[in-house]
Amino acid sequence: MPSTPQRDASPHDDVRPQDRRSLVRAQNRDAIASAAADLVLRVGPSRLTVDELADRAGVSRRTVFNHFSSIEEAAFARVNDNFDRLVEDFAPDSAGTPETMSTSVSQALTEFVLRADVLEVIRDSVATAGRMVDRQGMDTWGQASIERMIHRLVAIVESLYPQAPAMHIHILCRVLVQTICVALHEALGDDGRGSSLAEARDKVREALEYLTTISFSSALKGI
Repeated sequence: MPSTPQRDASPHDDVRPQDRRSLVRAQNRDAIASAAADLVLRVGPSRLTVDELADRAGVSRRTVFNHFSSIEEAAFARVNDNFDRLVEDFAPDSAGTPETMSTSVSQALTEFVLRADVLEVIRDSVATAGRMVDRQGMDTWGQASIERMIHRLVAIVESLYPQAPAMHIHILCRVLVQTICVALHEALGDDGRGSSLAEARDKVREALEYLTTISFSSALKGI
């Protein structure tokens, strides 16, 4: 009797059925979110159908709706995923005091954001969100994504500077994140397409450098 050919071991062979289902579900969710963001950026949400999204993600229409209620929700999920991964990679130097926190964190974030790989992800995420701002409810979703990034950054800075006042940390993180988003929106233009990576980098650098020139101390004197 001829011997049965031996199948190469799969990395998932030792995964239990329930775990395998969870893995497949997570992979489908990521594929849908990635495809949605890419298609929104390329063709815009108004010309995109669920069938196109399902085909691009390699799943069924039903699977799309098992994960997301709309194409826009799927695209924003990808934006949030991108921001989460970037924040996890951000590791500012904790060797400082609350008095030097603003300078240290600002400098570290500037250096991090201006890295080509990081800036490209942020630019594309902001551009994806920008393509959907004229859709119903999209301004709210876009703001929620920004708030999510701010809160993640706040958590990192709080862990590095536990003695710093919470209000100072929240103001610092909010100003830095909002400044980056404003700069990229300016670089991308209203249609979310008009920016090379070099142009985006110049705008972000200009905006963050401008922050260092702002002082409200004189305006607050006597109040």
